[in-house]
Amino acid sequence: MTQSEPRQPLAVVFARSNELSNSARSAVYSASTDPAGWRLAIFHLGSRSLNQPLWVLNDPAILVEIFADGYGVKGACQTLAKAFGDLERSIILMGSDSDSQSVAAELSSRTGEPIFLGVYHFDGSSIEVSNLDRSKLAVLSINFPAVALFDAIPISMGKPYDAIGEEIAYELASEGVIPLASTGSNAANDLSDASFVLCGGGGIGEPAAWKQLEELSQALGATLGATRVVTDRGWASDDIQIGASGQRIAPKVYLTFGVSGATQHLSNVELPDKVISVNTDPGCQMVAVSSLAVISDAASVAKELLHLVKEDGNAN
Repeated sequence: MTQSEPRQPLAVVFARSNELSNSARSAVYSASTDPAGWRLAIFHLGSRSLNQPLWVLNDPAILVEIFADGYGVKGACQTLAKAFGDLERSIILMGSDSDSQSVAAELSSRTGEPIFLGVYHFDGSSIEVSNLDRSKLAVLSINFPAVALFDAIPISMGKPYDAIGEEIAYELASEGVIPLASTGSNAANDLSDASFVLCGGGGIGEPAAWKQLEELSQALGATLGATRVVTDRGWASDDIQIGASGQRIAPKVYLTFGVSGATQHLSNVELPDKVISVNTDPGCQMVAVSSLAVISDAASVAKELLHLVKEDGNAN
């Protein structure tokens, strides 16, 4: 493959069931705004195309598509190195879904690239990062190489782009493969009829903590739900999203971890008498409507609660 200027940003995204996460689409759009040009790699995991076109400002100088029925992070990194050959000199833009985060961690371990989280904007030499509710923004200068993981951002300009590029073979590596099925453990359950709902929000912090919530919900016999922040990051499937753009619930007990209680979320929640929230922000709306609030780190509390539930189960 003809190599382009390595300082052109490289957007790397992962499609499952022909869909990209909103955060991945944000990474693509931001890369396309670089006037020096950009590059794009799409991993199609168990799929062959995208249900909806990408939205870009400028077409990529290079587009490669990788089709895999199963993959691992080492193989993904080897495939990118084969396709572009300059990862140690690149700024790599990705979404915040679990696939992107796993590959970003492997890239960082290989090249020493720093990972920036909560990225909101990229202009070629600096990035704009935000906290979870975007109430605080900071502009950071970046040096190559680096990996930037985007949150979902509004896209108001540009044009649709049907991604059809050069197909390259996936590089197999000696490792276990990541299953391509949806990971939502409670997705088949109907949230609207659930009497006990456990909901996780962006304040849970990372995919590993979300996995703990999945395990905790099963241990407690609760139906698992998620806020839009979580589904946008690809940690949970859209069918367990609670809120204006998701399901409406009317549980008897509502237990939340890292949920701020935005209007869009609470508008589709019929609050019961028993609302328990875990959040670091005592002034958030979710705490205000709770009958019991724990002001603490959501991931830490979930971890300890899971330990106690397992311990109690073993004792019995």
